[in-house]
Amino acid sequence: TPSLATVLFYVQSAALLEIVHAGLGLVRSPVFVTAMQVGSRIVALHMITTSPNAQTQWGAALMIFSWALVEVPRYL
Repeated sequence: TPSLATVLFYVQSAALLEIVHAGLGLVRSPVFVTAMQVGSRIVALHMITTSPNAQTQWGAALMIFSWALVEVPRYL
């Protein structure tokens, strides 16, 4: 069974498609803003997954939970 870190890595990496969609004009989002948002999440997630110490901190869980809260109404 995959770990939470593995699942988050693949899901957030799939968010790279948001940049492609913005670049192709499929969505009205600005490409640069979308790239900054997706890129910062991927970098933060990479830092968490490569640091066992960061994985045990409550801040990492809070960040992941806040991402989830933001994404749900965004796609409704």
